[in-house]
Amino acid sequence: MVVVCILVACYLFVFYRALDFRLETALGILAPDAIVSDWFGEKGAPLAFFDRLPLLLMAVAIVALGWTTGTVFIRGWKLDQHLTRLETELFSIGVGMSLWSIWTLLVGLFGLLSQTWLVWLPGIATASLAGFQLASRQEREPATVAPKCGGRGDWLWPSMLVLGVPFVLFYLWASLLPPVTPSDFDAREYHLQVPKEWFLAGRVTFLPHNIYGNMPLGAEMFPLLAMTIVPGDDGWWYGALVGKCVMAILSLFTGVALFAAGRRIGSNTAGVVSALVYISTPWIYLVSVSGRNEGVLAFYLVLAVYAVWLWRRASGESPAPGATISHLLKLAGFMAGSAAAIKYPALLFVVAPLVLAVTFGQRRFDWKSGLVFMIGVFAASGLWYAKNWALTGNPVYPLAYAVFGGETRTVENNAQWSAAHQTPPFSADELATSASRVLLTSQWLSPLLWPLAALAALAVPYRKTAVWLAALLVFWLVTWWLCTHRIDRFWVPSLVLVAWLAGLGATWSQHQLWRQVVIAMLFWGLVANFLLLSSAWYEEPAQDDLPNNRIFVALDWLRHDRFVSPAAHRYLNAHAPRNYNTLLVGDAEPFDLTIPVIYNTCFDEVAFDRIFQGRTREQRLQTLRDERIAYIYINWAEIQRYRSDGNYGFTNYITPRQVHQELVSEQQLLRPVDVPGLKPSRGELFEVIGVVPKPE
Repeated sequence: MVVVCILVACYLFVFYRALDFRLETALGILAPDAIVSDWFGEKGAPLAFFDRLPLLLMAVAIVALGWTTGTVFIRGWKLDQHLTRLETELFSIGVGMSLWSIWTLLVGLFGLLSQTWLVWLPGIATASLAGFQLASRQEREPATVAPKCGGRGDWLWPSMLVLGVPFVLFYLWASLLPPVTPSDFDAREYHLQVPKEWFLAGRVTFLPHNIYGNMPLGAEMFPLLAMTIVPGDDGWWYGALVGKCVMAILSLFTGVALFAAGRRIGSNTAGVVSALVYISTPWIYLVSVSGRNEGVLAFYLVLAVYAVWLWRRASGESPAPGATISHLLKLAGFMAGSAAAIKYPALLFVVAPLVLAVTFGQRRFDWKSGLVFMIGVFAASGLWYAKNWALTGNPVYPLAYAVFGGETRTVENNAQWSAAHQTPPFSADELATSASRVLLTSQWLSPLLWPLAALAALAVPYRKTAVWLAALLVFWLVTWWLCTHRIDRFWVPSLVLVAWLAGLGATWSQHQLWRQVVIAMLFWGLVANFLLLSSAWYEEPAQDDLPNNRIFVALDWLRHDRFVSPAAHRYLNAHAPRNYNTLLVGDAEPFDLTIPVIYNTCFDEVAFDRIFQGRTREQRLQTLRDERIAYIYINWAEIQRYRSDGNYGFTNYITPRQVHQELVSEQQLLRPVDVPGLKPSRGELFEVIGVVPKPE
């Protein structure tokens, strides 16, 4: 016992010494007023709080819609007779939200996104069916099974989950903030931008200028779904915030799923610790409130693993009904497929290990079970891969270019993509660096994760479960190191497995000393994590990865804030003609723009090169007129970043000298525009001469 406590203390000491800002932020407990004042934004910012309430209610309504839809299937399969009440509702939410994601994609592929009755009609129908089903089932059958908890070793009760309330509130309110630059680059480039483009176009289609918009985007269907039901011309903007909130709510339900799993194995303590450790982890908060999809991936991951665990348990029970076993396996496959509908890595990290566990987990080759599982996977994710195959000729576009090719892909841009995403060198130093990052030095880790997770090996009553979870975790981390370009966000969803193990590890001993140590760790860890995730991000020098936490600032004011809408974007929104396009060069974050734009990611054909390279002045002007391009904004800072060593790369054609000497001075195609607050070294805006007719 003493040795374990000393080892835990040593890890915590090293953890806070590894990065200076951790201890500095944690010491904010001595001056909480400084942190709270940051929530009110910069001096002079107008304050509001309840302007988010309608958006929050709409997000809750979407999740409730998913729940009623899912409950039709869960209770239709009679799984509620073999699940706890909490498990029944969790799996109902998981199934229902996945089905609504698929439905939104299907409606979009048919070009019917403007038909809001395609949301209300099936929503009312499924809600009515769920209500009738629930009422009739209660009359005929007993309630769902009750968890076996409350034994001698249970010393943390469900009421302790109240410690997570501050985190829940922060998840909800921060997720309703607009995405900022540069920390929310991915959301502004494709997580929210692609749904915006599809909504404005009225259909889901191939995007030749945004390579990320042609991958599985199951989580991004929630912002798209919200956009279709939010009224007004700005419905896409507010709908995006509602969709972000839906994604954050699903991350919170991941914590609830961990609590349910702990109770199922017989320990409230394990469930409470797992849930609190998970939702308090800064990494999880960061990806959940910023519009990124890793939090939703983790939600489906934990449900898929949980369903497989329940299936294995039911398979070992002697009079386990065959139908129940089959339905649990379908459920597990559907949840794994829902993860694969979110992003490609889930095929490797979620589907592959779970289908192996299903096929070989009973110490025999059970191909029938593996087939049933994969049918569930295909049902949840198949439409995304079929859509890519139909629109691009490549089901895993833009991957596997050598096998399938793909629309707009060339040898050159595929080589650029491959170079940017290649696996770094294999060496002992690289392995040590990666291990250190995962276990200790990654900025947004929680001090509660690894010490408690390691102790799961000593939790004798739950050792089989701990070994199985640890095997999945090791598989994830090994494949992450061997098969990816090793960015942190690829392993972040696996923290749900670490949190699950942490809950088991907290129960390894019933000694009074250990109980006091766990309570002390929870208190300090929760406080330190809350101080970190709720700290200000916008003070100079800004830390790019910190979230936007100005939760009391009015949304209408934030929409035009310099971090939400950069100077050039604010100018264009105010002055650019609405019936002409603006060409963005090096700027792939057009989400906040309310005008028509032409842009491209660095991995797609550069529109500027297509228009200007190797052409005469007359040809250039004619193309600009044909494409109705009135302004050109060049983000020199982004171009320089792309061209820096080890970055993604960018065309070498465009340079400041070429633009000013050739296009401005010699050919007089462009006229520089003075934009207040925009430094020429960071970006320049040009008006295209001769495109917009001058008023007579």
